[in-house]
Amino acid sequence: MRRRYLGAGVVLAVAVALAGVMAQGYQRATTSGPGGVLVDQNPAAVVVDAATRHVFVVNAGLCIRPVSMRDSCGSVSMLDTGRGTALRTITVGDHPQDIALDAPLHRAVVVSGNTPTNGSVSLLDTVTGRVVRTLRLGGSPSFVVVDSRTHHAFITSSFANTVTMLDTRSGRVLHRAVVGQIPARIGVDPATGRVFVGNEQSNTVSVLDARSGRVIRTVAVGLTPAMIATDTRTARVFVMNAGNQSLTVLNAVDGAPLGVVALPGIPTAAAVDTGRGLLFVTTATQPIGLRGNGHVCALDARTGAVLRTTAVGQNPEGVAVDTRTGRMVVTATGPWDMRRQEYPDKGVVQVLDARTGALLQTHVVDVGPWFVAVDEQLGHAFVINTRGTGPQSAPTEWWLAWAPYRFPRGTVSMLDIAH
Repeated sequence: MRRRYLGAGVVLAVAVALAGVMAQGYQRATTSGPGGVLVDQNPAAVVVDAATRHVFVVNAGLCIRPVSMRDSCGSVSMLDTGRGTALRTITVGDHPQDIALDAPLHRAVVVSGNTPTNGSVSLLDTVTGRVVRTLRLGGSPSFVVVDSRTHHAFITSSFANTVTMLDTRSGRVLHRAVVGQIPARIGVDPATGRVFVGNEQSNTVSVLDARSGRVIRTVAVGLTPAMIATDTRTARVFVMNAGNQSLTVLNAVDGAPLGVVALPGIPTAAAVDTGRGLLFVTTATQPIGLRGNGHVCALDARTGAVLRTTAVGQNPEGVAVDTRTGRMVVTATGPWDMRRQEYPDKGVVQVLDARTGALLQTHVVDVGPWFVAVDEQLGHAFVINTRGTGPQSAPTEWWLAWAPYRFPRGTVSMLDIAH
């Protein structure tokens, strides 16, 4: 499940997007397309561990227990960053949602669950892909960040309205803090030792101490704070408000509000270029999936002022920056087809010059490219696509065995963005 906005202002948009994903469960199989490495159903997050040269893709799955016992209930795919080949598939809890790295410890933290009662956290060894420990965690774990200085992971639980802090070495729960309603995206500034939690229904940000896990301040922001980005160099926190198309700038030391910036559309993704002092925010002029123009805004990472707005593909969903080469990667799904209940047969990935906004490359990929991560050492970008356009996985239910349909699996496209 690609859950970005949970607030009331955009619930309808999410419902449309998720309905479309479920509708794709019965798409007729195709045999050709741009291609990519096949992963499990419904890929929902991707991270690159440059130290181990591994990519980890979280696959949320589409099964509904106990009916779909043989369908994928979620997994993590481990790929090689150099060749882009799949190395292994890792079994974790049902419906994994997000992943974060504690790179110095070679650990990955995966949160799973999509109901108030089920939920788990899996600790992975990023060298071997082995599951080191699994622990239960209720309240529907949603998103996770890691502070590599304290080796603490912070996990939002949207149904419980809590943030759980655990030790990434042992997996032991250290503290659980009550925050605002429907906490979702979360960010951390290791330099200031602060954690920032967007409470989508309360329209607030909870500021936590990264060592104790306790709430030290609650700050009012715009409508539906859907994403959070931090810049350790400027000590700034950027809160993207999906409900009123704005960005709130906070001080990363004490959480004090510094200003509000208007955006040209609904913010969909954000990335910070610390070396150049820039923040990039992709926006769409319509809610998730519907037809709308796309833009990427370049902002001053100290003041939040908009420096440049560049047109990109329709419905941009992901952005990442290679700070070494100064190249920015933007994914665009294209408009949602309401009649067919799916995205166009091909997605687009654009590579731009982060300094000027000039278009450098355009790549055609599989259906529904969403999130993207970059390996700066190799100059490779890894894009997760909602579904592939090549041969798909076979039907998993006996009553569908006769039908010429497939439960579509996602793909990962590896792109060379350095040349």
